[in-house]
Amino acid sequence: MPLQALAAPKSPPKDLVPLRLEGVSAFPQAQVFEAAGVDRSLLDKALGRKPSAERRDLDAKAEAVRLFYQRHGYFEATAEILPPSGAEPAILRVSEGSPCRVASVSVRAAEGEPPDEVDRAVLAKDLPLREGMVFSADDYEASATLVLFRLREDGRPFAEVIPEAVVDLADHSAAVSYTVKPGERCTVGSITFLGMKLSEERVLRRALAFSPGDLYRQSKVEESRDALYKLGLFDSVTFVTRPGSVPGTVDVRVKLREGMLHRIRLGLGYGSEDRIRGLVRWETLRFANHTLLVGAEAKASAIDSRLQTYLRRPYLWDNKTTGLADLTFGQRVEEDFRYGYLKAQAGLQRQFTPHLQGSSFLVLERVLQFTPDQALEDAIDNGARDIATMASVAVGVMYRSTDEPLNPTRGTILNLYVEPTQVLDHSGPFFTKSILEGRQFVGLGRGWVLGFRLKAGAIYAGASRDEVPLSRRFYAGGANSIRGYAYNTLGPMDANGALVGGDGLLEASTELRFPIKGELTGLVFADAGNAFAKPFKIRSEELRAGAGLGVRYQTPVGPIGLDLAWRLKEDPKNPSPYQIYFFIGYAF
Repeated sequence: MPLQALAAPKSPPKDLVPLRLEGVSAFPQAQVFEAAGVDRSLLDKALGRKPSAERRDLDAKAEAVRLFYQRHGYFEATAEILPPSGAEPAILRVSEGSPCRVASVSVRAAEGEPPDEVDRAVLAKDLPLREGMVFSADDYEASATLVLFRLREDGRPFAEVIPEAVVDLADHSAAVSYTVKPGERCTVGSITFLGMKLSEERVLRRALAFSPGDLYRQSKVEESRDALYKLGLFDSVTFVTRPGSVPGTVDVRVKLREGMLHRIRLGLGYGSEDRIRGLVRWETLRFANHTLLVGAEAKASAIDSRLQTYLRRPYLWDNKTTGLADLTFGQRVEEDFRYGYLKAQAGLQRQFTPHLQGSSFLVLERVLQFTPDQALEDAIDNGARDIATMASVAVGVMYRSTDEPLNPTRGTILNLYVEPTQVLDHSGPFFTKSILEGRQFVGLGRGWVLGFRLKAGAIYAGASRDEVPLSRRFYAGGANSIRGYAYNTLGPMDANGALVGGDGLLEASTELRFPIKGELTGLVFADAGNAFAKPFKIRSEELRAGAGLGVRYQTPVGPIGLDLAWRLKEDPKNPSPYQIYFFIGYAF
């Protein structure tokens, strides 16, 4: 058989033509193009390439735009295609017409239902669709969903909501009503798991936010669904309700589809401080017939290399508490020294509220090898502590109210970390290391965001400052600290110029982020601070500051980009006047 007969038939080349919008004023053109299904790749957007579509799909694009306008209350809108002529683009011409506004929104009882069965004023309060707004199908449907949620939150799992909109095209108005059939209030009856093969049922029951006898609430069902998904065991989780065998109860069936129990992850990246970094991870979600995450990870970079084994026991006694333990053998490289360590820790993590999380760990750490440069070796000869065995209790609390994890535009993040530590070698000192960090993001509109960060740290030791191990002291400088200075190169130095770290830390940053074009964002920033010999003993001549600018490009995995920062004050450990930092996300 001829070889060409075995080849797959080639797809005919796409007949793409440039496309231009006309008559669009009510919506951003990018939103209308998206509604038409005119997709541009990230590269197209970055290079500023014009939108285009296949010639055969032009009429379908126009129809999609017309339907988009109708869903947003422009019921008289039309869209037509003017074919391309020569080198000219095709024109998608829109006639928007006048929008239809909401004249009234009401919630009423269905025929035959007692009118006072539910508080209709509560059901109708603060709906997405309100009087005077332009009618939107999305808000219309979201309002029906919210009314239904409120009924089910009131213990009515079999409630129904019938939405209706009467549109007057002549008056450009719409009267909207939601007819409710509340049904009976119910408590939870039996709870049954279906599709469970390898999962541990007692852990699944702890994941649930409700128990038999509780009043049925939709929010508790959704919280339980999220908790089950967080286990990582299931590809799908579905809650099904049906009338219970006892009047006034609802039986709940949880349908599960188990997914893969074992995972392998390989990673390769680059950072301005850790250079080329690699990661290999293996983990299983079931171990010794228990729902127990057990894993091993190897990570290597220019500043941090480690081999770690870890385990995680989800939902120890409820769906908010997790047990964790890990054992790590690693090596860190600092400005004037490197050290190897062996560290074991075990503890609890608890989600108190959707915004508040806490953790507590017992930690045992042994510094195995400490290799200083010559200047620091002299400092060690003069009494600075290097190798040590330490036992500590690490307690952390975090409050987060930001709208997004990687690209926040508003909200607050507060972190408090306290670690009392006893050095076990030769009646070593007892000291407490504390760090408080706050971040605030303010949306200024039109994609502009102003961010602030303040971080303070203190080490209180009962003995001489030299007794605090060098590996536990504070250092400053770097991409997530004070930009313009190399990683961990700032802090107190001894008479020989050795960087010996401090017992105090203060860092402050401000950053203004602004849109440039499409997915491209720019930023300007200023950072200041240092590590100091004593907590809160800040001397102005010891402060270091940096400023600069950067860019970020939004990708499906988050913003990526770089910052260029200049130091504003000379420093003996930083001969270069500037630093370049590569980022996934932002500095804070």
